[in-house]
Amino acid sequence: KDYSPMRIFHRIDDVCAWTPEVAEVLDFFAQTVREFVVAAIPRDFSDSVASRLREYGNCCVYQHGHSHINRVSSGWCDEFPDAFPAEMTRAYIRDGKSRLEDMLQREVKGYVPPWNNTGVNVIRILAELGFEVYSAQKNNTMPFKSNRDIDVDVVDSYLPVITYRPFSSVFEEVKKVASQDGEVGILYHFKNAGAENLSGIFDFVKELESFQGGESGEGVSQ
Repeated sequence: KDYSPMRIFHRIDDVCAWTPEVAEVLDFFAQTVREFVVAAIPRDFSDSVASRLREYGNCCVYQHGHSHINRVSSGWCDEFPDAFPAEMTRAYIRDGKSRLEDMLQREVKGYVPPWNNTGVNVIRILAELGFEVYSAQKNNTMPFKSNRDIDVDVVDSYLPVITYRPFSSVFEEVKKVASQDGEVGILYHFKNAGAENLSGIFDFVKELESFQGGESGEGVSQ
């Protein structure tokens, strides 16, 4: 195979409660990839997940909103739209950051807006609260100190049940993005994925790591 190196970061969204499926997914990524990001929902984040994440040297945790609830009546979902009072937005995000940091026993410097969407008020508040990395889909990138864009989503549809894209087509999209941009951000959701889908995702990730080259388990800086 004529593969050329590329940089990949894997982002796993909506991590909060402890389940055997969550444990399997986190352990797999910790053992297989060089770097992965967990987007954790502070309100529902569990001690068991926090304890597991503290063991991994190649995982960084980004804050994923506060409660992952939608506050707009139409259009793109948003937990903290600009119409929501800024002082309440600040309080929620500050509370979520403090909760995650207390449970993880380390700083949380990255922020992932629920539904990969938020307003300009949040960007200002994130900077005031000491966040350094903003991670959303490329079509909703905001001006920030550092953006880690998501380029590729492995999910085809979220409703009524989660379904995944053919991994051969996902792999081709990753290679195309890599040839243009260098770093490729890949988004995963695993809730109720099922054993067959997990197996397919795990095989896909292993092939990506082979394509990327290098060793797994390296430390991350953010």
